[in-house]
Amino acid sequence: MNEFLRYVTKDDIDLLYEWANDKETRKNSFSMNKISYQQHKKWFSEMLLNDSCFQYIYMAGDIPVGQIRLLIQEDTAEVSYSVDSAWRGKGYGKRMLHSLLQQIKNENLKLRTLTAKVKPSNEASKKVFTASGFCRKYEFYEIAFDQFEDISAIFREGK
Repeated sequence: MNEFLRYVTKDDIDLLYEWANDKETRKNSFSMNKISYQQHKKWFSEMLLNDSCFQYIYMAGDIPVGQIRLLIQEDTAEVSYSVDSAWRGKGYGKRMLHSLLQQIKNENLKLRTLTAKVKPSNEASKKVFTASGFCRKYEFYEIAFDQFEDISAIFREGK
């Protein structure tokens, strides 16, 4: 079966919306809240007009199995991807990433570095990126103030 990347078109709005709100995708996203269609339409329109964003659909024959995106800033691009729930666990994440690397070469994009942000609990994506030559550089920590009524209690309790 012929597998390839194709650019996203305006006709992909509903497909990307469906994938973005998939339960597992939301769980592995840094923002786990469901995305409204209104929010998605705004994001989608802006993404299509953004010259620094390269959004692709990964095709297996005539079947869309996932999406992968580059967000470029100078000579660095951040990669993000997701695979349709029906196609997970079949190696598509790694194949999508390898196709993206080839696409970058074919389009002669002047990039020095690719980065990816992955939640610590997202074992599948960590495996995809490390198997594709990415190295873990650092861990990121945060605290949400709305989790605590009294933030000073964290320090008193020695957490």
